[in-house]
Amino acid sequence: MKSRHSGRLGWMMALNLIVQQSHTDRPAIILAMTADQNVIQRANGASL
Repeated sequence: MKSRHSGRLGWMMALNLIVQQSHTDRPAIILAMTADQNVIQRANGASL
């Protein structure tokens, strides 16, 4: 249960980072997207 909540929160935080960083740095978006993939994989593992 905790893994699911932390996964969703992490994904939302990652999206917020993308929105914030998109106005300043492009490379930050790439780093955030790679982080998103890790979060998504964890979320998928938790849902399965």
